[in-house]
Amino acid sequence: MDWTVFDRSYVLGAVPLVMQDRINTLLTDLPAFAAKVDETIASTRADFRLALSQAGNDLDDDETKLPNTCLRYAYLVVEYEMARMVNGYTAGGVSYAWTPNVSTLIRAEVYQRAIVETKQKLETGGLAPSYQADLAEPDRALPEEAPR
Repeated sequence: MDWTVFDRSYVLGAVPLVMQDRINTLLTDLPAFAAKVDETIASTRADFRLALSQAGNDLDDDETKLPNTCLRYAYLVVEYEMARMVNGYTAGGVSYAWTPNVSTLIRAEVYQRAIVETKQKLETGGLAPSYQADLAEPDRALPEEAPR
C-alpha cells in the first residue's frame, strides 16, 4: 500500500486552481487562518488513521502519512472547512466566494465511517467496496402455468 504525507503542502496542491492564490494570501496574511488550516489537516489525518487502526490495519510509522486511497476523502474534509472559513471574507477589495459543498463532506465522512464498520483491510489492494456478484446462484425456474 502506498502512503503519502498529508500536510498543508498536499492540501494546497489539491486546492482548485482558481482559489490557490487567494488561499496562499490568506495563509500569509492571517496567522489564525493558517493555524486553523493546520489544525484541521492534523485532526482529519488523525481521524482517518484512527479509523484504519480500529479496522485492524497496520499503519505507516510516519504519523503524517495516509494511504493513497484515503487522500481524496481527507482532502475533501479539509477543503470544506477552508471554504467555510473564507466564504464571504473580503480583503483588499477581493471577495472570497467559495461556497462549501456539503455533499462532498458527507461522502468523505461516510467513507471514513465505512472503514471501521466494514473492517476494510489495506492489504487487499485498497479500500474500495466490492460489487462482485455471488457466483453460487440457486437454480431458478418460472412457475408452471396454472390450467385455464
